[in-house]
Amino acid sequence: MEKEARKLYKKTREVVSKAKRTYVCKPLKDVIKEYRECKTIEEERALVKKECAHIRDLFREGDTAFRRRNVQKLVFFHMNGYPTDFGQIECLKLAASHKFSDKRVGYLGLTILLDENTEILMLITNALKMDLNEKDPAIVGLALSVLGDVSSAEMLRDLEPDIALLMDQSNDYIVKKSTLVASRIVRKVPDLSDVFAAKIPSLLASGHTPSVYHSACLLLISVCETDASVMTPESFQSCVDLLCQMLIHTCEKSHNHEVDVGKIPNPFLQIAGIHALRVVGQHYSTESALSAVLQAAKHLSDEISVVSASVLMECVKTIRELPCASAQDIRFALEILEKCMNHKDNTIKYAALQELRLFVPLDPSGVEKHREIILECLHHNDVSIRTRGMDLLCSMATSDSVARYIDELVSYLIRSGSEHQQKIVLRICYLVEKYLSSMESRMRVYIRVLCEADVQVPERVLANFLALLSNSSACQKLAVQTLFEYLSSNAPPERIHLRKPRFVRTSIYVIGEYGADYAASSSSVGCVELIQSINKYLQTYRNDDSLINEQFSESGKLKLSEYVSVRLAALLSIMKIVSRSSGEQQQSLLLAREIFGQFRNHAELETQQRACEFIVLLASDWSTVRKHVLESMPRLDYETRRHKIIQEVQLDLDRGNGKNRKSSASVLSSHAVTIGNTGLLLSLLDDDEDDVAVGQSAQQQHAPQLMDSFSGKNDANFDLLTLGDSLNESEQNRAEPKQAMKSVDPLDDLLGTSSNLLALPPNAESASYSSRPKPQHDAAGALDLLDLFGAPAQPQSPVSEAYSAQILNENQVQILLTAKRQNETNSESSTQTLECTATLSNLNFNQSINRFVLQVSVPRYIKLQLYSASSSGIAMGSTAHQKFTLTNTLSNEKPFQFRFRLEFERNNEPFKSEGFVKDIKC
Repeated sequence: MEKEARKLYKKTREVVSKAKRTYVCKPLKDVIKEYRECKTIEEERALVKKECAHIRDLFREGDTAFRRRNVQKLVFFHMNGYPTDFGQIECLKLAASHKFSDKRVGYLGLTILLDENTEILMLITNALKMDLNEKDPAIVGLALSVLGDVSSAEMLRDLEPDIALLMDQSNDYIVKKSTLVASRIVRKVPDLSDVFAAKIPSLLASGHTPSVYHSACLLLISVCETDASVMTPESFQSCVDLLCQMLIHTCEKSHNHEVDVGKIPNPFLQIAGIHALRVVGQHYSTESALSAVLQAAKHLSDEISVVSASVLMECVKTIRELPCASAQDIRFALEILEKCMNHKDNTIKYAALQELRLFVPLDPSGVEKHREIILECLHHNDVSIRTRGMDLLCSMATSDSVARYIDELVSYLIRSGSEHQQKIVLRICYLVEKYLSSMESRMRVYIRVLCEADVQVPERVLANFLALLSNSSACQKLAVQTLFEYLSSNAPPERIHLRKPRFVRTSIYVIGEYGADYAASSSSVGCVELIQSINKYLQTYRNDDSLINEQFSESGKLKLSEYVSVRLAALLSIMKIVSRSSGEQQQSLLLAREIFGQFRNHAELETQQRACEFIVLLASDWSTVRKHVLESMPRLDYETRRHKIIQEVQLDLDRGNGKNRKSSASVLSSHAVTIGNTGLLLSLLDDDEDDVAVGQSAQQQHAPQLMDSFSGKNDANFDLLTLGDSLNESEQNRAEPKQAMKSVDPLDDLLGTSSNLLALPPNAESASYSSRPKPQHDAAGALDLLDLFGAPAQPQSPVSEAYSAQILNENQVQILLTAKRQNETNSESSTQTLECTATLSNLNFNQSINRFVLQVSVPRYIKLQLYSASSSGIAMGSTAHQKFTLTNTLSNEKPFQFRFRLEFERNNEPFKSEGFVKDIKC
């Protein structure tokens, strides 16, 4: 008796508890109201957590009274980004219900909470099959909506007979939806295309509503794009005739206020029909039908509006893509584009400019007639219109017209804001390198662009300009003359934000590198005058560091490195002129000593170090060393650099044209991944999210530029005077650094300060000025300038033997891993560090790798530091390097190991490879 009473009491408590929870089950409207009233993210999350807890309890107890209401709330939460996986089974239960209201909410939840790759979706196949055979069109429509949205290939294959039967019904609503599902079947299961291809002519025949015609056009497009071989010539001819009749009837006679937009008869059906005609025309001749359709649509060009322009743009696209289009059709398309470019609506103007670019290969002379209209777009208020106009000018440029286009783009460069100048500079350089044949003309444009854009000129463009100068002696003298006249005639601006540090830095470098030869051949300008012109700007940039930090917050800090590099470039250029001068050796020597003496106590460390080094080098005892240290720069590889710029901009232009466009899932990120975005490599080592550290190379924004030495970033890690002993010992010792120099890109040392013996690795991170390491003794025990002041040399850490292994060889890409273990000074420490280098080789000698991303995942006892890659892409048969360090905090217990993922694009086709490296021993 007591036992039965306890059971009854427990059951009563459960009923009461359930009743209480049921009582607080709020309707969707109240939940949305409370959700919108939340003022902070914490309140919002608390509300969602509380409601989800109530819903989960009701689901667990099998509640049916409020199941529909709870699924509606889960759909709302899912749309706001909250996880709702626990409600998927309830959606299946609602979809299998006999009530229409339950089915509607259940199918809605399926389409939102699930996708086609969810395995649980297969459980609804039988319920869908039953609903497809219902007599109620509303229920059949719900089932067709689910199949059209989230169905998998297996479901579509199983339900294909039912869909084919529904396409033959008399209800146009069912026919429309089943035809759309058939279009999905053709795309997902191509071997079933022949089943539905035979039904297209009957769907295009008269007697249906416009919605059925629209869905039939989409089905025809899917069949032709998936497998056009299932269409016979008779089927093609029948479809072309029916499409032509339907389009002419729609354009001229159809007047249905339900589907007409802005007095344009059913523009959606017209666009779909013209699109279908274009796709069919790629497999079957449609010349007569195209002429008839264009004649019927010609009246739309009388008064251009957004709606009529949409239909006309589809006609223009059809004319451009069909090979059967005549010269008259192309002229008609260009007339339409001209009217659209003159329209006041920015959307129409933008679409016309975008489409006109694609007509340049078809009719360059016809596009050239609209040059004045295109040039006016560079003065438009909308930046997108200006960008489209600029890209169009680059596409239609020729050797005869490029000079005017460059002038217009330079004028646009002056008017534009700093956020757009870098892109404009690249477009100008593209035109210069592709169409200007004279080296002198190219040089003049580069100087003009550099003067106007200054810090917005990319370093790769600046490197290309300096490589151009190194390959032409005539350009060298002309550049020195032009830049010397500018520096002599223009006083440095007093206001900091008006100065041009990158232009001044480049001018000083060019004068220092080639000024001695120019002074030797000039009768009016000598080395003293060149030094004085440099010194005028050197004094202006002498003590601007504090002013920049005070007057500017972010922009000032950005320019600080530029101002430091101007000082370093000026000091080095003066030193080069002195060492290479012949007629005025003594006078220029005295002037240089006076200038260097002013900076030997400078507050900035690098400037002070350079001044002290140069003062010592000016001594007579160092004359032999000075000659070798300040040798002229070798000839640089100009052709490779210019072709890279041309290919980069051409790829950007093709991407703007819509060519080679991929889905968003294939886009490779070029930025470093933070710990919060580790979804790509989570659980690769069977660890939790908090136990995994992920690194990714920043290919574009953080990759070391060719001009690191030119900007003075690496100058503090070496000492010019360390060359002394090695250069004085023997001729053999002098030959060794020259051979090492051959393997280093000369543009990594444009200032000459980081010579062959002193160059840093390209991936070395630049440290702050206050925390840079002091120069070290080299292996031969060469003299360090800081030793003169009693600074002790710091010992280097010993490095053990290297580990080398091939960790990947697929998709014509090979990765060779080399690792060196850096020993800790404390032998009892369990922490060990590996310095790793991944060498990526492109084994394809016909195609380059455009962009690549190497990701590394390590377990929690290993710390990862991933540096920038040596380049953003890999040329044909070439290599790239990715450096990273692994710090094992439990090296005595666990080995070094990591997983990696390589994603790259070759010819705009994405590839992905993964691998696991374990037990690295070295």
